[in-house]
Amino acid sequence: MFTVWGTIAILAALERPNYFNGIITSAPLVIPTNGFPSKFKIFHLKYVTGNLHPERVLSHIDPTQITRDPVQRKKLTDDRLFRTPIKARWTKAWYNAVGEILQNLKSLSLPFFAFHGDADQISDVKFSQKMFDKARSCDKELKIYPGFFHAPLYESEENRKQVLNDIKLWLEKRI
Repeated sequence: MFTVWGTIAILAALERPNYFNGIITSAPLVIPTNGFPSKFKIFHLKYVTGNLHPERVLSHIDPTQITRDPVQRKKLTDDRLFRTPIKARWTKAWYNAVGEILQNLKSLSLPFFAFHGDADQISDVKFSQKMFDKARSCDKELKIYPGFFHAPLYESEENRKQVLNDIKLWLEKRI
């Protein structure tokens, strides 16, 4: 979903830094807001459930955690792709990606703009701050939106315009 693309962007930037001129991330799901489960549970999810039962449904995304905007929530609820469950295979791949990101975060040298809502109930805003603090990039920007949920681009129209304008300004400085 939304954060997964941010996670993928960070991983791609770490693996192929010469391929990109910069990245923009929206609430990347690297550290869950509720923290990680125990090491035993992670091991079990990655190596037992992830290998033996890759199609097992582990969770679903709650649209009330994505945005405060009821219109956007309804759109998400009606979207068949949004209702796709989170399966064990996906969870295994995500844990592998997260491990790589956390291990190599200091080597992130590309320009980046990270934005996050401070009321995100899915992805911990502390990771975006950690990325900003630890990445060796000299050209980096972090914007935390007060009261925004997990997907700032799915908030009310006024809020979306603010986020889109911030993205536009960041891009214009670099083009």
